[in-house]
Amino acid sequence: LRHAQTLHEAGHDFTVLGVLGPADPAAPLPEWARFRWWRLDRRKQGLLPRLTWAATALRQKAAKRAFDALFPHLPAQTLAQVPWLAELAVATSAPELLARALREPFDLYHANDLDTLPAAQWAARLTGRRFVYDAHELYCEEDIDLGAAEVRRRFLVEAGAHEAAAVMTVSELIADEMQALHGFARP
Repeated sequence: LRHAQTLHEAGHDFTVLGVLGPADPAAPLPEWARFRWWRLDRRKQGLLPRLTWAATALRQKAAKRAFDALFPHLPAQTLAQVPWLAELAVATSAPELLARALREPFDLYHANDLDTLPAAQWAARLTGRRFVYDAHELYCEEDIDLGAAEVRRRFLVEAGAHEAAAVMTVSELIADEMQALHGFARP
């Protein structure tokens, strides 16, 4: 919402595409929110949403299992040649967000956090437009309890942001680490 408010105050026309997760409340947007928005509702309410969520969860689980099965047997460079497998395993709603993003002629896509990066990246590739990535954490190091395959999945997805027109972070420390890990341009 802070990003949206800043863009609105700067005079930009935009649409926020978001996801309401299974545990998220469907709170209305604040009164000051004067922008278009669309939310993919992933809450388990009713038969159709439950079936849609189940299909999404199965797709993500299948991608994770496939990646995990290949992880110990393939070198990192080979895994990097199939980034969509990691992208599907990390970003639950990426295909649905992509489909929605392609319905409107957006000039630029803004991926806010790792779970929206694949959708923005795919939309930019398909439309020939640009995207920016806003990283709030170094997601491949987010939790010390992440397994090696999960760290690699997140690393591959994060590395895909090298195609971005710009990568933003919340601190110099994260910017320095992303530059060191992925070779992102500064500033």
